[in-house]
Amino acid sequence: MVAEPGKVIELGHRLDGESQPPRVGLEFYYPNGQVMARFGQLPDGTGRVGMEICDETGAVKVLAGELVDGQYGLAAYNPQTGGLVDLATLAFGVQADVVTTTGVLSGSGSMRDIPGSYGPEVTVKVGNTGRCIVTVSAEIEVELREDLGNEAGAGQAGFVMTRLSDGSEAIPATTNRSAMAEFGYDNGSHIGWTPAFNLRSSATRVNLIEGLESGEYKVTMKYYNLGNDAKFANRTLIVQPF
Repeated sequence: MVAEPGKVIELGHRLDGESQPPRVGLEFYYPNGQVMARFGQLPDGTGRVGMEICDETGAVKVLAGELVDGQYGLAAYNPQTGGLVDLATLAFGVQADVVTTTGVLSGSGSMRDIPGSYGPEVTVKVGNTGRCIVTVSAEIEVELREDLGNEAGAGQAGFVMTRLSDGSEAIPATTNRSAMAEFGYDNGSHIGWTPAFNLRSSATRVNLIEGLESGEYKVTMKYYNLGNDAKFANRTLIVQPF
């Protein structure tokens, strides 16, 4: 059905013309001929079904129904990225985990797990925007001992992101994305002082991660110490796709 003069509304099973594969639905048009809204099968050739609301240029601003990833939901246009964002990601996509027990990291090496005290860890779904915010937090305590000559020490809490599809590291663990507590004192002002000198601080780091492929990721906190044993308590990991 087509209203004349000018195409205002069209209902049919060949909305893209007789030369194209059948597509069933209902479409409304602006006076300039651009699609205002469509209901039914969407025009991307996948057979997806939904409702699209467009601006006067025909650009899709809101999508309800079957999204690009095959899931059903509601998506809106993001003017910063030019793409559609699944609103369920903002409402339900945040994942968090907390480990309250204290773990001790000794020795030296790259960022790693705390022996006998794994995590925290979460699994999140990153959408077509390829972006998420990763927040790491911990109470970090370092023991300094003048008699051992360790007047400075540090502890860092970071994370690694692993693709569930193939197990590869999308974002490696690095001290550049870590929450850090660093301590030290002037050895000259503590001559003859030999007991352990424990210093504790709460540290938090918020990281913006971009350029990810859409899909599911496992995010795990990792740890690093410098110079001395470091204790990590109340370790918190929060991941928010957006």
